[in-house]
Amino acid sequence: SLVTVRFAARFSIQDNCDLIVLFVRAIDSGLHSGGLQVRLAREKQEITQQLAREASAAQSRAIADYVGRIRSKIKGNIVMPGDMPAGNPEAIFDVVQLPTGEVLSPVRLKKSSGYKPYDEAIERAILKSSALPKPDRPDLFQRNLELKFRPLD
Repeated sequence: SLVTVRFAARFSIQDNCDLIVLFVRAIDSGLHSGGLQVRLAREKQEITQQLAREASAAQSRAIADYVGRIRSKIKGNIVMPGDMPAGNPEAIFDVVQLPTGEVLSPVRLKKSSGYKPYDEAIERAILKSSALPKPDRPDLFQRNLELKFRPLD
């Protein structure tokens, strides 16, 4: 850089200097062409993206925990039919709730397990479980829930 050259020139004026070696780097090594600014902007963008991914993962875990608490409460109220067929069929329900956790009736069976008494038992358990647990953070509240149930889960 120009500062290095000036320093070398001042140093060489003194009598105790026989040889001065200067290392000159290419102009386009990152400082003169804006490369440093580009590199810093890229690093900032990578950090911002990493923070966004971490925040999204934390939000996903919090929502999964919230829905898990809801499912646990409902599962505790399911009275299983005595003659369940073999296997682990899945039933999916759409549930609408108020911010208080109160379930709005009727709940909608989105996908049947194929065994009507099990589907009906889940529906009764959903209604009995009202009011559903609230999320730890209000921003995690979901008015519309899609809840999946399997007898062996």
